[in-house]
Amino acid sequence: MPSTPLRDRKSAGHACERWAFPVLVLFILLGDGIPLTALALPVILLFQVLLTLGLGFMLCSANVYFRDVHLFVNVATLLGWYLTPVFYQARAVPDGFDWVLQINPMAQLLTAYRAVLFDGRLPDARSFLILATA
Repeated sequence: MPSTPLRDRKSAGHACERWAFPVLVLFILLGDGIPLTALALPVILLFQVLLTLGLGFMLCSANVYFRDVHLFVNVATLLGWYLTPVFYQARAVPDGFDWVLQINPMAQLLTAYRAVLFDGRLPDARSFLILATA
């Protein structure tokens, strides 16, 4: 049976539902529980959704006029993976290049998620200001 976008989205939702509860149980059993700051997650998620929608709408509009937008998106996504501290800490970046992380909205999102989930503290207001202007 051919795959449709709705079916793919539905299966991704089921995968999330399938893994969300075991991960929650692991957080509770292996860690110190879920920090109270996890209540800030919907706010961070809202900023992430708005950022994603804004970029998507902007790139879709550009794709109407320029055919090669998808090539730019591929290169920008690859570059974005290296410029976002996913597998490395932000403090590992040399002082001369820390400005790259400061203007990167995805780095701000990851820092906010780490602060809320792992450090048990609220993210800086500066992060939300950078996200709001992005």
